[in-house]
Amino acid sequence: MTREPTLAIPEILRRIESRTGRFQPEAVEAAIARQEEITPELLRILDDVVRNPGKLDGDDDYLGHFYAMYLLAQFREVRAYPILIRLASLPGDVLDSLCGDFITEDLGRVLASVCGGELGPIQSLIENEDADEWIRSAALSSLVALGHQTEKSARNSRLLRGVVSNPITTAVVPRLGFACQFQFGLIPGRSIRGHQARLPGRLNRSDLCRS
Repeated sequence: MTREPTLAIPEILRRIESRTGRFQPEAVEAAIARQEEITPELLRILDDVVRNPGKLDGDDDYLGHFYAMYLLAQFREVRAYPILIRLASLPGDVLDSLCGDFITEDLGRVLASVCGGELGPIQSLIENEDADEWIRSAALSSLVALGHQTEKSARNSRLLRGVVSNPITTAVVPRLGFACQFQFGLIPGRSIRGHQARLPGRLNRSDLCRS
């Protein structure tokens, strides 16, 4: 028998946006159980951070946008896709302050999980010579993941081959090594519950991204 979620939406949000630096397993479980209700709030959290990145400058204890990204990826929420593309288009120093190692560790998986098969924005990131090199690499890793998951899709296979052979992306291709470490799995294979199970009781952004 499915257990009813014990936390209401306002309490879930209070916990995941708190600055205690502590992982909130009960809030995560309740968010997953209340997917339809919590999704607009998660989109709001992520969009607010992308629109106002400066407000988190130096605030390493705020993890709300990480919860939002992992949960939205687990939900396969395509409405998160354009917001994440905007996030990925921020200047490199801003991205590093907001997300740290998340960019190299998990952004590719998250993009793959929410893109809904629409690869154009990912390809544009890869081919944008002005974009941060780690963002381009993460975007390329998302295509690697999608190429494996949809290996029967000739369109995705052709696109991946085309991107890799494009002279514009030559500088990015050597970083495919870390993309292969993803084991071509998307977020459900490394859900927020599994991702966080190994974390210590207290954490900050860098802990969350490195775990």
